[in-house]
Amino acid sequence: MTAPTRAIFKPFTQDSLKVKSEYEELYDKSDIDTTYRKINVINFDQELEYNGIKVKCYCAGHVLGAAMFQVEIDGVKVLYTGDYSTEKESGINFWQKKTYSKNGKRIKIQRYDLQNCESH
Repeated sequence: MTAPTRAIFKPFTQDSLKVKSEYEELYDKSDIDTTYRKINVINFDQELEYNGIKVKCYCAGHVLGAAMFQVEIDGVKVLYTGDYSTEKESGINFWQKKTYSKNGKRIKIQRYDLQNCESH
């Protein structure tokens, strides 16, 4: 999880507990506190490696804390993302294609409200 996402995790999840619902409560304050303590932060442009699998985090620029992840296994690189922006908005950094590894593949999830979404 990115640092900005971690920063808003507690307020958002605690607020959701206050919202009345007809459904059974899925979690409580204790679950939120336990989860918060277990969060590991990855910074944008940081690369982690675990058991030969490399993961690099990129800023998606969609909303505060939004991230894309490049996963490399046995030399094959894939960039996984949902929404991302290539335009600067309200001080949020945007994704620049030049920062992404040239020999990787990109997976994009096409949304109904986006047009001209090409696969690369």
